[in-house]
Amino acid sequence: MKNKINYFLILLYLIIGFVPNIGAIDRIATHFIYLNILSIFSILFFLTTKSKEMISFGIYKNKPLFIFILFTLWATISLFYSINLSESLISLIRILSILLVIFLMGLHFKQIKDLKLILALILFPIFLIEILMPVLKFLQIASNTEFSFKYANDLKTFTPNKNITAAIITAHMGFIFILRFYFKKLEPLFILLIFIGTGIIVFISARSSMIGLILSLLLVYILTYLKKRENIIFLNKVCLAVILGFFASNLYLGNSNTASTQNRLTSINTEDTSTSERIRFYTHGIKHILNNPIKGVGLGNWKTKGIEYNKNYIPAYVVPYHLHNDFLQFGTEIGIIGMFLYAFLFLVILIINIKRIDSNYYLSISLIIAISILFIDSNLNFPNSRPMMMVLLAFIIALTELNRTNEFEK
Repeated sequence: MKNKINYFLILLYLIIGFVPNIGAIDRIATHFIYLNILSIFSILFFLTTKSKEMISFGIYKNKPLFIFILFTLWATISLFYSINLSESLISLIRILSILLVIFLMGLHFKQIKDLKLILALILFPIFLIEILMPVLKFLQIASNTEFSFKYANDLKTFTPNKNITAAIITAHMGFIFILRFYFKKLEPLFILLIFIGTGIIVFISARSSMIGLILSLLLVYILTYLKKRENIIFLNKVCLAVILGFFASNLYLGNSNTASTQNRLTSINTEDTSTSERIRFYTHGIKHILNNPIKGVGLGNWKTKGIEYNKNYIPAYVVPYHLHNDFLQFGTEIGIIGMFLYAFLFLVILIINIKRIDSNYYLSISLIIAISILFIDSNLNFPNSRPMMMVLLAFIIALTELNRTNEFEK
């Protein structure tokens, strides 16, 4: 009974993307309320079951969790110099909510340790739904008109933004590796899902996910060749499915289609509105960090300070809330120490899993792909502000700690 509740609560955390607005203008508010309610139930569960893990859980041994705690403490210091204390308090509460999720999800995984059931009963069904929803929407659009870039945002389906949808699907595609380890007979299905998932990313026209998928596969290909060459056959099949996915989807769209990969990637230039806007944001962020390396403007306050830099580019009173780079934004808000702590979190997760390739190849590769996708997305978008993306980070951290302490692939 005890483990069933662990599974159920993990499931509730991971389905956050399917939680509707429930009347809220911004789904983020609903999602943070949802996360905090789940965390309360998790705490009550651990207290009522008198779980030893609540006492024995080694925070200092879980390096990613320890780094996130240091990051949170450093962010808290910014309350003393924040230009808008209310904004900083709201942002700090959200970070504390995510910290609690990371801690509690780690405890749930520590009690279960059965990845096969988690993958089969929770992650795989969620991944199938995430794939199915955009596919059905695409078929609906394609049956009535020619699909083009103007319809890309209609494929966002289970998230409020197409880039989030693409990033989640791409990160979850990485877990096909560990799924294949436990369910070898389903390998053809997994390869098919990689093919379909790649097509969805192309149709969504999410450049950051395209780049992330290519770079993460290149990284794991190098690591596999160097450390576990005997497993390269399945990786070759995955890479082939990705290549065919790009080829087939672009063949369907045609080179002249605004949603084609060629048009989307070649649009990464200073004449493209989205690209030029990001470059301007990054330039402002870097300039501010160089002028204020230690003390920023206060957690959550770049949306206020950014007006000063963007006042000549703001149309119709639309204020840019995000810098479209989580690392630079934290640098502007809490200084370079906070920026490097957050970046170091990703590096440590990556290093831990690279070290475990020899012991747990499939799980390590899954986590390397997932954290690489999240890292690249953090450089081009703002996943830190999306609870769904931060739950993914918590999931990665929990699995990384299990990967560090257990042998799953004997």
